[in-house]
Amino acid sequence: MSTEEALAQTLGIPYTIAQDTIGPYSINYFKAGQGRPLLLIHGANIGWGQWYRNIPELAKRFEVWALDLPGAGRSSRVDYSKLDPQKDLVEVVEKFVRVHNLRDFHIIGASIGGWIALQMALRNPNLLNRVVLSNSVGFADYMGLGDKVIGFYPLAKLIAATILKPNRANKRVEDFFRHTLHNRTLAIEPEFIEYFYETMSASHNLLFISRLTQLTKRLILIDQLSKVKNQAMVVWGENDSIMPLGRNEGSFYLIPQAEVHIVKEAGHFPSIEKAAEFNSIVANFLNT
Repeated sequence: MSTEEALAQTLGIPYTIAQDTIGPYSINYFKAGQGRPLLLIHGANIGWGQWYRNIPELAKRFEVWALDLPGAGRSSRVDYSKLDPQKDLVEVVEKFVRVHNLRDFHIIGASIGGWIALQMALRNPNLLNRVVLSNSVGFADYMGLGDKVIGFYPLAKLIAATILKPNRANKRVEDFFRHTLHNRTLAIEPEFIEYFYETMSASHNLLFISRLTQLTKRLILIDQLSKVKNQAMVVWGENDSIMPLGRNEGSFYLIPQAEVHIVKEAGHFPSIEKAAEFNSIVANFLNT
């Protein structure tokens, strides 16, 4: 059994895992539940498994579609040194939506997935219903010193092949993920850890981050936030050390009538770290 199937079976709900050919990519996706379509777009290159603590609750009310972006999860690999976020991420999601004829759907995006969700709202406002942005890229151009260093792609490649070489015996890889959390000793299901290791082995997260760091200026959407027409909620982990709240919060209210929910004692992925709170506020917002 693959690590993906093992993780999916922990959810305790009926589901389908399938693949589509979208342009040059094979796009893997997870589907469950019934109701209005809800598209989930993960952060980094983790894949749909990022949402494993959210899907069972959301699938009670929605038809959940959770895809793996190119280079992530079980979708086609990508040369991250040449990644074009608009072409390789946004346009692929748009084509996925068209292939499945999704309309009047909600969308939740985390980190770079939030940036994609914002782009979808700006480019296709009539296709979407409501938008949830969780610790989303696009609100600020802040980079910590570590990000600036990792932005040097040859160095990122070296670290990925040595210090963060993704074999199961290297505990630094799990620590790399836990660094995104506020509570770094959080109990995490072993099936997710195994899934994360396998994903990293196929396509290293550090290389993806390095490329995004190089493109920071292109990812800033501050000047366009006032053009978002869809009802939107911004959810943010109060203790996000990667994208600090204080560096981003000033831009949240540039989105017209934005609702903002700050999750205490949570880092970059409140959907994992404070799943019950995240599920509740998001479901209530989408059902309003």
